[in-house]
Amino acid sequence: MSKYLVFDDLANFWNAYDKVVITKDSGEQLKIIKSVYLDKASPELKLTLVLHHHNAQDYLASINTYPEFWKRLRERTRYLMINYRSIEEALGKLRSIYKKIQIPDINFSLGYFDFGGRTYANKVMIFAEVVLADGNLDLSKFPPSKDAYQSYIVTAAVYFALHEIIHTRQQDFRSQDLLTMCVMEGSCDFIAELAMGEPLQRPYLLLGQRYEKKLWESFKKEMNGFAHDRWLYNKGHVPKGEEDLGYFIGYAICKYYYYNSTDKKKAIRRILNLNYGRSTDIYKFFLQSGYEDKVMANDQ
Repeated sequence: MSKYLVFDDLANFWNAYDKVVITKDSGEQLKIIKSVYLDKASPELKLTLVLHHHNAQDYLASINTYPEFWKRLRERTRYLMINYRSIEEALGKLRSIYKKIQIPDINFSLGYFDFGGRTYANKVMIFAEVVLADGNLDLSKFPPSKDAYQSYIVTAAVYFALHEIIHTRQQDFRSQDLLTMCVMEGSCDFIAELAMGEPLQRPYLLLGQRYEKKLWESFKKEMNGFAHDRWLYNKGHVPKGEEDLGYFIGYAICKYYYYNSTDKKKAIRRILNLNYGRSTDIYKFFLQSGYEDKVMANDQ
């Protein structure tokens, strides 16, 4: 039994799924999804589905349309639930780099493809249908073998859990300027990377590293404005592979601040306690990072 991780939603979904796939009548299938999964769902999952207007019909349509996806996802979630201690170990590493951090309950669930993770007050929701899908990490980094997807599964779940835990320390000021929003997201990635002890393989980080100077020159023109569509939360609205590059900008600023600091523990405290309610504080943090000088000195 895990102290922090909750898998009830996952268990209930697959219980419903098993019954659905052996049932022929669509009316009965809908009743099963509702009674076995949705009616027993965690309050956070219920709220998520209401906010995004999803219901039993959506789940049934997806199960019928994409049977192979759901079969593969079942094996991945099964492996994750069996190997939950790998996530707990990562949580321990997070506590080791910042002892004051509070680890919230982390509920692994199955939503309906809206996002990989989100916070509700001091709770974290991780949505397996997104997190464990191909494309969240660079699969080329995992050697082709029977264990490749298992490594992928654990790494993806750990990353999302750590990222969302950092968000529980922040207040989500959606009306803030672009620079503030990007540091808010990027700081979660950077601290997650420190806790994981290896470079993150997120697609936007890999692309950002290749075109850093060019991206910065473009970002700088917009960073004090309030439009973020070109940089954040823009999947489906920009060319595939170019989503969420603002995460990279915020991550890179935090990373350079950290490695440019002589007192690493103090740097972590600063990053974790940034005041996102005051954009002037974030701009000061950016200036102190020396990031722009570093990027412009690049020969890219």
